[in-house]
Amino acid sequence: MSNETAKRPAGTAAVAPIGILAAVATVAVGVVGVHDALQAAGAVRGPSWTEWLAGRLETIQPGDWTIPAGIIAVVVGLFFLVAALKPRRVTHSAVGRDGVWIRRRDIARLAAESAESVDSVVSVSAKSRRRTVRLTVRAIGDTDRVATELDTTVGERLAVLSPPPRIRKRVVEEH
Repeated sequence: MSNETAKRPAGTAAVAPIGILAAVATVAVGVVGVHDALQAAGAVRGPSWTEWLAGRLETIQPGDWTIPAGIIAVVVGLFFLVAALKPRRVTHSAVGRDGVWIRRRDIARLAAESAESVDSVVSVSAKSRRRTVRLTVRAIGDTDRVATELDTTVGERLAVLSPPPRIRKRVVEEH
């Protein structure tokens, strides 16, 4: 095995719409190119689409709307550029140093599963944030003992994460 750790997975939410728009534009340009190639080869009848477009553009005179449209196009382009280059939101946590990554909701599942193994625990709900796991535990009996055991059990289970999350817990006595 290599000592190199795998690269952290990054969120892709901001990139997806830009990628879809770029893909649609590329497909559209490709369709025009294939049509014109087939037309030039004689396989398709009719005028070339690029020649038709060039002929239309010759007759168009700049209007008052072109300057604001150009400014809007530049702003949208800059927005896409910034969205493509900005660092992505962290969506995973490292498990050890072997290049294994885990999602936040799976960290919450691990914490809840560990908490359920503690004696006297009736039910557990867990939420995981960037650096914190919040547990709400319903337990029968001594809640202080349950809280101490939760720290130990859940802490040991999540200690393999890098960095290990803080554990916040609320133990409620079940009647």
